[in-house]
Amino acid sequence: MTLLSVKRLCVSRGQKEILRDVSMDVSKGEFVGLLGPNGAGKSTLLKSVLGLIPSTGAIQLEDLDSRKMREIERARYASYLPQEREVNWPLSVKNTVSLGRTYAPTSKRFGQINADEIVTKAMRRMDILHLQDHRVTELSGGEQARVLIARALAQDTPLLLADEPASGLDPAHQISLMEILHQLAFEGRSIVACLHEIPLAARWCNRIVVLDKGKIVADGPPGEVLNETLIGQVYGVETYRTETADGLLIVPTQRVEKEMKKAGDNT
Repeated sequence: MTLLSVKRLCVSRGQKEILRDVSMDVSKGEFVGLLGPNGAGKSTLLKSVLGLIPSTGAIQLEDLDSRKMREIERARYASYLPQEREVNWPLSVKNTVSLGRTYAPTSKRFGQINADEIVTKAMRRMDILHLQDHRVTELSGGEQARVLIARALAQDTPLLLADEPASGLDPAHQISLMEILHQLAFEGRSIVACLHEIPLAARWCNRIVVLDKGKIVADGPPGEVLNETLIGQVYGVETYRTETADGLLIVPTQRVEKEMKKAGDNT
């Protein structure tokens, strides 16, 4: 089943073209890592899908035209974790995570007890259950990030769009997050996550889509897409690559183009 279909998507800001003829389908159970350098158009793609910025082309959630859906309808199909993590409202952690149930797809079919169970499960998954009575504004940046991820998980939609979800997390919680997203995909949900962390994407995603200069330049399994040539061309870095017992390991090691020493440095 195709949960998200994007065809010939284009986005411009003034005279600048941000996305050009971007087409991709996301099926049930896929964990898609959306990679690319800064300014490639990754965040713009996610925002376009949700109708947050104007675009041209076709966008469908399941078999429905996303642009014709009301916000409340769209929220029952797709949850969104924005790149911005700043939290300014003095709510408790539990109440903040519970906001994810506002337009949740199951809110009309299940009672309050079930909703509370979903919220509790989301907090437990993000290792913040022990903080549920704390005010979000009193937490560290990394803890706040985990609260917002839990809020998106509590929305319990078939599709999760996450913009740099691992940003601001320590290594242990980065790995834990990727394990959670991988498990959600295994359970049948679909994940599209903008990522800068190539090692995490290579290890946990089952599909990689690479954007560069507003166009998709590669799309496929991590082992095929994340080769030395493509990474060098898109990111300008060399990588160390090996197969481990836990899966593919790719680590950027150095820039492809070495900075030339200024004339006179050795004189």
